[in-house]
Amino acid sequence: RRLSEEAGELNQDRGGLAVALNNVGWIASYEGDTRAACRCHRQSLELRREIGDQRGIAFALGNLAWAERMRGRLDEAEERLEEARELAQRVGDPLLQGFARLLQVQTQRDRGETEEAAAALEHSLALWRQSGNRSGVAWALTDLGHLLVDQGRLDEAESRLDEAIALWRSVGGRWGEAKALLGRARLAWAGNRLKDAWRELRRVLEQTAELGTRRVLARALEVGAGWLVEEGADDAAGRSARALAAAEALREELECPLPPVQRGEHLALVARLRRSLGDEAYERAGQEGREMGKEGRWIVSG
Repeated sequence: RRLSEEAGELNQDRGGLAVALNNVGWIASYEGDTRAACRCHRQSLELRREIGDQRGIAFALGNLAWAERMRGRLDEAEERLEEARELAQRVGDPLLQGFARLLQVQTQRDRGETEEAAAALEHSLALWRQSGNRSGVAWALTDLGHLLVDQGRLDEAESRLDEAIALWRSVGGRWGEAKALLGRARLAWAGNRLKDAWRELRRVLEQTAELGTRRVLARALEVGAGWLVEEGADDAAGRSARALAAAEALREELECPLPPVQRGEHLALVARLRRSLGDEAYERAGQEGREMGKEGRWIVSG
């Protein structure tokens, strides 16, 4: 908030303060502080409404919706996004339209509403390409790649993820690159290329630990926990339980709960681990996971 106020004073207008709040909100989101992100984006939105900046209102609504989605507030996020999409259509800006559409699809996917998601993401991607915004194109490609992996469309997923990684690197977007690399790890696992999958996951874990992108780190730990049990490696159940506990600790710290679409798989894995280890050993492994820290490297190093 202090940085935002100083930047706003430097600009000497409410528009400058709104921009500064938006930027600080994005930094908070990348670092996983969704509570601070919501606060900044909400204040930015209020300023945009006072000014009457329709394009700025739409972006602020989208940013706020994204932060609320991370906190599991899907109903609130969808309300924001509906207004953002209406404004985007009115303004006629393809970048704004692609942004709002992508965020809406992400929220639908969190609920498990994926039937038409691929087509909707392709539409968002086309809008981003039309806008010329490379970060937006990379963002849409990354989400589309993950969805295509879920649907078993592996060749299509590979081309989308490879393009996303190249774009993220060209714009210096290492946070986005980590998420795309996680998609490529999942792609390798789905294609039964297990060594490649673990190698890619190790890169994700190292990069997210270095960058402090804790939400992607939590998801990578959850993915790896499932793989360990499927692979049946030495002490697979104990290592998996430790990884899940580390991920859970991250999510609690970030106030970023598992989205509904992932909860069934998560609960099934926990039940399987409890059967394998017994309740006492499962709880002990979980405590060890929390105490070992959240870097995640140990999940692949034993």
